[in-house]
Amino acid sequence: MRLLVLTAFILLLASAAHAREDAGQLGVGDAYATELLSQLRSAYRGIERERAEGNELALRIQFDLAISSLAALDQLFGFDWARSRQAAMLHEADCPDIHIGYSDDRRLLLRIEPLELKNPAFEGQLVLLCTLESLQDTDVHTEDRGQLQLMLSDGSTRIAELLAPEHPLWEHLGSQADAFLSPDYLPSGHNVVFKQLYSAPAPGRNSISAVSLDWDQRHFGLEWMENEVSD
Repeated sequence: MRLLVLTAFILLLASAAHAREDAGQLGVGDAYATELLSQLRSAYRGIERERAEGNELALRIQFDLAISSLAALDQLFGFDWARSRQAAMLHEADCPDIHIGYSDDRRLLLRIEPLELKNPAFEGQLVLLCTLESLQDTDVHTEDRGQLQLMLSDGSTRIAELLAPEHPLWEHLGSQADAFLSPDYLPSGHNVVFKQLYSAPAPGRNSISAVSLDWDQRHFGLEWMENEVSD
């Protein structure tokens, strides 16, 4: 694992240096890719450390950092090895179920995480926590949401409903409900974040092949890459 990342790191630096030897410095994109690779190496070390120490919360944080780095290296820079490694990592038994994708214009980032809610009212439901983050100066119209579609491995599609005050399951969120209310409009600014919940009859984690969402005239497509990997 370390050898793979170290090799990619060395190749990236060599390529960037060669391409810009006349300029004498790395470009912004190269610097960001280098930073992501450094984060990834740190996360790999952290995963090994926390696995040995048995700290589940700390292990989740390190996995989160690794998945975020790999998703950016894949979707922003087009590194095929990052996509393959992310798919394999998501297939590992102790890896949290976190999926990250960028909008088509790369201005917004979407995270999707299935939640395990203990309230019996949610039994048989797949509840997805969706976190939208602004990466650049861009206005976000939060009321302009399309349906969240689950593409299943059998070729069928299932619609997940937005959990909002008018939804019958909303009242069962209790004191947590207010955290998933968002204004209709968020002004432009870096690191604008808000969260929403979607719910659908649970199809089973292994049957989901991808998730599609249109949000504020931007399209997100997130593949459940662990389901492409076999034991």
